[in-house]
Amino acid sequence: MVVVSNIYAKQQGLIPVLTPILDRLINQAGFRVSQALYDRTLQEAGE
Repeated sequence: MVVVSNIYAKQQGLIPVLTPILDRLINQAGFRVSQALYDRTLQEAGE
């Protein structure tokens, strides 16, 4: 659900870039995200 919310926020112009947010969720908050989901999320967000 977090990933969907971030994509929506990016599409609405609320956040300029999604990559650093995803990276922080993974590296600092300990979120476990597969490489396939990571790549698809960035693709969906247009990054």
